[in-house]
Amino acid sequence: MSAAARWITVLLAGLLLGAGSGSPGTTLYVNRVVLAAPGNVSLDALVRTSAALSAEAREAMSRSATVLGDTVQFIPVSQYAPQLEAAFGTDAIIVGSWSLVVPRGTSAEAEPYLLDRLADFLISQNLVGDGRADLHFTLGSLSGSPPQDGSPSFQVVKTSRGTEVSFQLTGSGGSTVSGRVTLAAAAPGPDSAPAVKSNAQVRVVFRKGPITVEMPGRALASAAVGQPVAVYISDSQKTFTGRVLDGKAVQVDLP
Repeated sequence: MSAAARWITVLLAGLLLGAGSGSPGTTLYVNRVVLAAPGNVSLDALVRTSAALSAEAREAMSRSATVLGDTVQFIPVSQYAPQLEAAFGTDAIIVGSWSLVVPRGTSAEAEPYLLDRLADFLISQNLVGDGRADLHFTLGSLSGSPPQDGSPSFQVVKTSRGTEVSFQLTGSGGSTVSGRVTLAAAAPGPDSAPAVKSNAQVRVVFRKGPITVEMPGRALASAAVGQPVAVYISDSQKTFTGRVLDGKAVQVDLP
């Protein structure tokens, strides 16, 4: 996890821990493309809810979630899911997995459909992970108004300085846009060291919707925070793949 991602997690934990919960079983929907003015972005810009919130929960949602500069920011829900649970309870249901935060007034603002497809592509190609990523977005409008349908084509070029994704989208009306997104190369740091070592005893946190169950297990490989790792549950004699939460816990999301 980058220094910026650690900063976001620490900030959110400090702001939201201790906040009162909303209605039991509150459903939280993660927005996919969020337009925001440069500056502090409140958490309610990234998440919307299905029910009325308590005063404490509304206060929690009004807190700053990240600092938005002049780049498109990819923010996975894993960055703030623990803080949402602290504010709304462990029975809260989170729908969605990421948000793209786009500064208002940039050339990307008129392209929510393209940004949706772009983020899906970045995820499918494993070009973004659980940490926050800043996407430098360059767009050229070749003809007509921005298309709101069609299947964009992508091309990926990786260098030592980062990754560049070129794209082109032609809509059913004939309008076409093209451009590129660049992602800076991840800087190595202490977070790349294994948090869980092979054969270590860990708490395995199984999650299915609002239900959470913990069981003791054993890691079958070494992995850093945020990385996938296989764990063996001796009680059931089964192996599951989860994500390292810290040096003693692995989360398994059940379908």
